[in-house]
Amino acid sequence: MTNAFSINKSADGIATITWDDPDQSTNLLTADAVDAFHVAVSSLMADDGVTGILIESGKSLFSAGHDVDRLIDAYNVFSDSNAEGAERYEPLLDQCRPLQSALRTLETGGKPVAVAIEGSALGGGFEVCLAAHRRYVGDNSETKLGFPDVTLGLVPGGGGTQRAIRLAGIKAALPLLLEGRSVNVTKAAEIGLVDEVVSPGEAASAARAWLKTEPSATQAWDEKKFKLPGGDAHAPGVSMLFDLTNPSLCAGRSKTSPGKAGVVAAVYEGSMATMDQGLASEAQYFAKTLADPSARNFMRTGVTFKDELRKLARRPSGAPDWQPRKVGVVGVGMMGAGIAYTCARSGLDVVMIDQDQAQAEKGIAYAEKAMARAKIDDATQAEILGRLHPTTDLAALDGADLAIEAVFESVELKRDILKKMEDALSGDYCLASNTTSLLISELAEALDAPERFLGMHFFSPVDRMELLEIISGEGTDDNCLAHAMDAAKAIGKTPITVRDSRGFYTSRVVTSYEFEGLRMLTEGVAPALIENGGKLGGMPFGPLNLLDLTALDLNLLIRREAKAALGSAFQEHPGDAVLEAMVETHDRMGRKTSAGFYDYHPDRTKTLWRGLSENWAVASEQPPIQDVIDRLLYAQSIETLHCMAEGVVTDPREADVGAVLGWSYPLTWGGPVSFIDTVGAAAFLQRANDLASTYGNHLAPPDVIADRLRSKGRVYV
Repeated sequence: MTNAFSINKSADGIATITWDDPDQSTNLLTADAVDAFHVAVSSLMADDGVTGILIESGKSLFSAGHDVDRLIDAYNVFSDSNAEGAERYEPLLDQCRPLQSALRTLETGGKPVAVAIEGSALGGGFEVCLAAHRRYVGDNSETKLGFPDVTLGLVPGGGGTQRAIRLAGIKAALPLLLEGRSVNVTKAAEIGLVDEVVSPGEAASAARAWLKTEPSATQAWDEKKFKLPGGDAHAPGVSMLFDLTNPSLCAGRSKTSPGKAGVVAAVYEGSMATMDQGLASEAQYFAKTLADPSARNFMRTGVTFKDELRKLARRPSGAPDWQPRKVGVVGVGMMGAGIAYTCARSGLDVVMIDQDQAQAEKGIAYAEKAMARAKIDDATQAEILGRLHPTTDLAALDGADLAIEAVFESVELKRDILKKMEDALSGDYCLASNTTSLLISELAEALDAPERFLGMHFFSPVDRMELLEIISGEGTDDNCLAHAMDAAKAIGKTPITVRDSRGFYTSRVVTSYEFEGLRMLTEGVAPALIENGGKLGGMPFGPLNLLDLTALDLNLLIRREAKAALGSAFQEHPGDAVLEAMVETHDRMGRKTSAGFYDYHPDRTKTLWRGLSENWAVASEQPPIQDVIDRLLYAQSIETLHCMAEGVVTDPREADVGAVLGWSYPLTWGGPVSFIDTVGAAAFLQRANDLASTYGNHLAPPDVIADRLRSKGRVYV
């Protein structure tokens, strides 16, 4: 059992429970921690020498809440279980009932309990705080309090739904629970979730002073005359919240956290019940939600896998640690300026180089606009701007640890610039190209040291997009790859590593989604049906809309570059002719010109271009909507499997995280690989083959991966 909790009894009768898990950088509610907490509380409640209990944290962060890996393991046990009925759900209920029991012991044990909150308390950690009879919090602008559970696909399981509505009322608590938002200490006090805000570092002394007054040890909601602040779910002004919430929960499984419906139900039922009845209801919804594979996907891809990659789980072993200090960016367009600002914001000195000084200085304007949007204070803005150095002189690259080329997407232009950059660099540097699709090995042909060169595919807008796709060319060595990953960590990006391939991983797979939409357009599928199919599958944009956003002329250019490079090996696609017609015949480039597959209006609304049906006739008989949805989702998974079969992606975690962070693939499916496990390997193969027989062999999975799925039954084992 963990020793996460220590007890100190003072002569005045007040016992202090300090939460400080030596095995974790952050206090988490592991199974052992919950058991140890319950033992500590029970022992103090039975101790006649203890008159009050103070709970505090020994870490800068009070608690980050539940141990996500424990919950994923519980889902796996449930998923593999042969038990039936209520018995099958017991392992899931066991993930929340021990905490509920410990917290009920805390608040009904007959002794007053106060909690001192210094640093953020989230999820289950905040649920511990709510069970205390009084909550004191240090006034720190960085401290956040709340329930991020729905962002993990879950319902709070330690009584959060029940205590929050009894403290703050449904009107204030439901949005907080339903959106997974955290609030600052001032807002938490305003709505009643904490009792008193004190000076930083004074929460414990304030809580101790209150305990010395020998206050009541009974929670208000355990009094017979207790009434919910603002009324229960049927009260005037409250009931409409449920009327407004329910339609959004029915918008589609693939877009909504499974925890949201459970939160609404637990709040609704609990508002008209006793605390113990409400807790029992919450536990049932927690278990039901945890049983949903979508919750597993939210936790596994959204938390565990992402955290592992951010900690550089894929970094080559044995490469020495490396810390960039100076970065050079050549090409100060939108992407180059974003890269430069992101590096400067992270504390690195940056030289921004372009052929014209005025163009180079646009990087300053970009940074100023980005900082204003982020509401960065004046002093910090000045520091960041002081790290940005615009120039036209490539010699300024000398001494740079990392140099990134971000010029126009042309092989010849990039080769020329990269060679000049290489000549200007010296020492232990890493040279990179920010490209979306051009082969890194081809770009490296002009270099003397291809082992020091790779691709770093940033996503726009760079300062807000978390993903960085790192591409190893044929000559890239492990030291260079490690440098790139260290740089990703230094600037706050989540890196995925892929092998060189035209389009790499992210561009290849997102293109499969877009071009499946184009294929359907040529087949006579109604444009609105195509777009709605994408959104019903959980994608933030339909495939035609997404093409508009990335620019039709750019997509056409990329296809032509590929055709020129591949020659007879190039595989024509029906969508190529659509792009040619849109760009060259109709002069419709996409969102940037307010004219693409959509018309973009001055009031910022958009409508599908009426000319689509005139140029690509809509068939009299339309396919089932489920076929449209599945074609768009399966196309992405099938292309991902091809990437895995070719060795472009070797770790499914990178495929899933790359999809979620790169093009907002719906987290409820967990990514195009987790989609297969969610559907089930056998069901996926059957559906893929059915789609392939009806709509084309491009929807059939590669044989080598299909055989593996049949033998193992899932991708993640």
